[in-house]
Amino acid sequence: MRTLAIVAIAASLVSSVVAEQRRVLAELFTATWCPYCPYAEAAIDSLAHELGPESLVVLKYHVSDGLAIDEGEERGDWYVPGPFYIPNMWFDGTINEVGGDSETYSIYENYVENRLAVPSPLTIEPTFSIGITAGYASAKIKVVEPFLEGELKAYFVLYENDVNGEYHYVVRNILAVEDLTIASVGDSVEIGRSFEVDTEWDPDQMGIGIFVQSHSSREVLQASRVEPWMISPRLSTDSVFTSDSLGNNDGRVDPGETAEMTVTLFNEEGWQDAESISVTLRTDDECIVLLDSVARIPRIAGRSTGSNDDDPFRFEVLPCSSHWSHFELMIHAQSHDYSTADSFKILIGRPRLIVVDDDGAGYERYYFSALDSLGVLYDCSNWLRSDPSREIRHYETVIWLTGDDSVSTLTLEDIDSLGSFLDNGGNLFLTGQGIGDDIGSEPFYSEYLHSQWVGTASREYFVSGVPGDEIGDGMRFVILGAGGASNQTSQDILLPLNGADSIFVYTGGGVAGIKYGGTYKIVYLGFGFEAINDLVLGHTHRPECLKEILRWFGYPITEVALEFESPGQACPAMKISPNPFRSTTTISYLVAESARVSLRVYDSSGRYVQTLVNGRDEPGISTVEWNGTNFQGMRVPSGTYFVLLENPSGTFVKKILYIR
Repeated sequence: MRTLAIVAIAASLVSSVVAEQRRVLAELFTATWCPYCPYAEAAIDSLAHELGPESLVVLKYHVSDGLAIDEGEERGDWYVPGPFYIPNMWFDGTINEVGGDSETYSIYENYVENRLAVPSPLTIEPTFSIGITAGYASAKIKVVEPFLEGELKAYFVLYENDVNGEYHYVVRNILAVEDLTIASVGDSVEIGRSFEVDTEWDPDQMGIGIFVQSHSSREVLQASRVEPWMISPRLSTDSVFTSDSLGNNDGRVDPGETAEMTVTLFNEEGWQDAESISVTLRTDDECIVLLDSVARIPRIAGRSTGSNDDDPFRFEVLPCSSHWSHFELMIHAQSHDYSTADSFKILIGRPRLIVVDDDGAGYERYYFSALDSLGVLYDCSNWLRSDPSREIRHYETVIWLTGDDSVSTLTLEDIDSLGSFLDNGGNLFLTGQGIGDDIGSEPFYSEYLHSQWVGTASREYFVSGVPGDEIGDGMRFVILGAGGASNQTSQDILLPLNGADSIFVYTGGGVAGIKYGGTYKIVYLGFGFEAINDLVLGHTHRPECLKEILRWFGYPITEVALEFESPGQACPAMKISPNPFRSTTTISYLVAESARVSLRVYDSSGRYVQTLVNGRDEPGISTVEWNGTNFQGMRVPSGTYFVLLENPSGTFVKKILYIR
C-alpha cells in the first residue's frame, strides 16, 4: 500500500514551441446541484482532453455547493456583479457563454479555436512541486511581443482532478495575486508561491493553473498549467519476491535464515519515464537485520515494470515467532528529482492457520479482511510453492473455500489430503456452494463432513443461526448484495449426520451449515462465506461469524473492534467503468430479486439513444457493455449521456462521458 507520494516537478512547457503560441484559459462557474452544468462540464472536459495542456487551461469554480471556496465565488462576482447564472463560462476573461445544452461543445470549440488564432505577447515557464503537506509553484513570465493592456496581475490557482470520482479541474485555492510591471519586449519576472496541501486533497491529482490577466480590459494574455503526469514518473510496487535459497529453500522466510528480496516497480501509463532509480529498503522490525538495503534500477518507461533482479536486497531473520514484518521502500528517480515511498509486509515463519483459495476468483480477500479484523495470523495457499493438498498437514486449522466452483469443488486428491488432515486432529472450515451436489455421494461427505446433501436452495438468501448453538446463536445475515461477493447461485441444503449439529438454517427452510466436534472439528457451510453481506441487518457479520467459528476451534480470540464498511459506503446500484470512455465501457448493476429490468441510454437533451437491457434478470450483479452506438448501430457524437436503470428497487441515473 502506498503511504507517501511526493512529486517534484520543474517544467518548461514552452521551451519547444514558438513564443507566440497562446494557451486559452477557460473558467467555468458551476455547481453539483445545477441541472445544466453537466453539459458545460462534459463539453470543456472533452476539449481539454482533445487539445491538451499546450492549448487549453481549464479551471472550474464551484458555487454554493460542497466544493465551493470563497475566493472562487468572489472571482465570479468580479466578472458579473449582481445576479449570477450558472453554468457560466469565460474564455480568456473576455468571452462569456451562459447556460448549457447539447450544442455547448460546438459553441465552446468555436470560441477556443478563435482564441488560439490570436498570438500571445507572453510566455510562461512554470515549475511545480507538491508533497503530502506542502507544495511550491513558480513561473518565469516574459514579454515577447508588444501589448497595450495595463494593470497586469499574475494568478496561481490550485485545482484537483477526479474529485469524488467525477469532477475535474476543481479549484481548491487561489494563491496570492501578484502585480506585474513588465511592459516592454524582453522584460521578464519570476514569481513563486508556497502553499499548504489540505488532507482531503490527492497530491497526485493536483495541478496548478498560472495566468496573466489585465484588470483594465479583463483579457487573459497567456495561461499555462502543470500536472504531475506531464513531466514526472509515477512509481509504485507491483510485486515483491523473497527467496530463502540461502536457507532451507522451502519458499518461506523462517527465523534463523538469510533471505534475498527483489521488488518489481510499475510506472503508470501516461506518466513520464523514470531514469536512474535508487530504491532503499527500510524496516523497524527488531527481528530483521538488513545486510544490503540499497538497489538500483536503470530505467522504467511509462506503462512498464522494472526490478532489482540483478541487485537484490539481503536481510537476516533473528529467532522470533511467526509474524507479519513491515517494510518500506524509499524510491528516488533522477527524472525531475522524483521521490515516493511504498510499504508492504511479508510473512515471517509459519502461522497456525491457512486459507486455501480453491476458486481463483479473488474471493479470498473477504476472508483476509475478517481474519485481519480479528487479529488472527494466517497463511494462504496462493503464497505457497507447492500444491496446498500437500501443505495443509503443517497447519492446525484450514479454511477451504471453493467460491464459484460447483462442479469440481473438491478433487480426489483434495479429499485424500483433507481426510489425512482430519485424521491427525485438524480443524476444518469448509465453505462453498454446490459442494454437496458435486461430492455428496463420496464417503468423505458423510464420514468426514458428517453431512447428507438434501438439495439445492438456489433462491435462499437469508440465513439465521440456530438458537442455543455455540456458533450460530443470535446471528442473522443475508448472502446477497454489494456488501459481500454476491456470487451465490446454488447453495446446498444439508442434513447433519453422526453427531453433527445444525448451526445455520435458511429462513425458507433447510439446514445451511453444520458443525462436528470429535477427534477433529469441522464447520461446513453450504454457501460461500464470502457472500455474507456486511451492509444490511446490522454490520460486521463476516468477522462475527468467523470469530465464533474460530473460538469453537479453540482460538483465544478476545473481543476486538471489528472494522467494517459503513452503509454510507455501500456499492452503488450501478457502476460504469471506464468513464469517460472512447471505445467501450462496462455498466454493472445490482438486482436484489428476480424482476424485470430496463437499462437505457439517453443523450444530454433527453432523447432516447439505445436500450442495453430490457427483460427479466435474476438476483445478483449483472454487466453489459456499451460501445457508443445508438439503436440504429451508428456511432453517437462525443458528449454527455445518461444511463437510466429501472427495476423494482427504484430508478437510478448515472452520467457518462463519451469521447470519440
